[in-house]
Amino acid sequence: MIKNLLLCLGICSILIYACEKIEPVDPAPEIKFKSLEIEQFTDTFFRYAGELVFSFVDGDGDIGLFEYDTLNADSSYKYNLFLFPYSKIDTQYIEIDISKLETPPFYRIWYDEKMNRVSQNKTLKGDIKLDLQFPEERPYNSDTIRYEFYMIDRAGNKSNVEVTSDIGF
Repeated sequence: MIKNLLLCLGICSILIYACEKIEPVDPAPEIKFKSLEIEQFTDTFFRYAGELVFSFVDGDGDIGLFEYDTLNADSSYKYNLFLFPYSKIDTQYIEIDISKLETPPFYRIWYDEKMNRVSQNKTLKGDIKLDLQFPEERPYNSDTIRYEFYMIDRAGNKSNVEVTSDIGF
C-alpha cells in the first residue's frame, strides 16, 4: 500500500515537473531592433538594398496576417508592420512626411502555420527579417536616415516603437 502511494506520488511529481511552464507574457507584441545592413548596387534598378532584422515576443501568439485580412480595401489589417523614416539634419532627426510618398513604408508579415501554438503556452518568439529597397540615389532626399517602426498583431495590439541605426547614403 505504501509502495503504491509512493509510486503514485513519484509519477505525479514527474508529470508536474515535465509539464511546459506557462510564461506570463503581455499579449501586445514586444519588438527589439537587432540590425540593419545596407548594400549599394550600380547595375540594377535598386541603388540600395538592405535587410532590417528585429526580434519579437508575443504573449498570445497572434502574429501574422491571413490572406483574407488584406482583401478588404477598408480593412485596418491591410498592413501590420509600419516604418516611419526620419532624415538626419546635423544632429536632429526630422520626420519625413510619408503622405507625399507614392508608396508608404508599410509592410505585411504573413501568418505561417509553423507559428501556430496549440499548447496552453501561446507565447511566440522569433526574429523577423525585412528586405528594404531604395531606387533613389539619395532616398527621401537625405544623406542619412533612420526608421522608427512598430508592428500590430491580429488582435490589434500595438508593439513598442523601436528605432534603427542610421543609414548613410
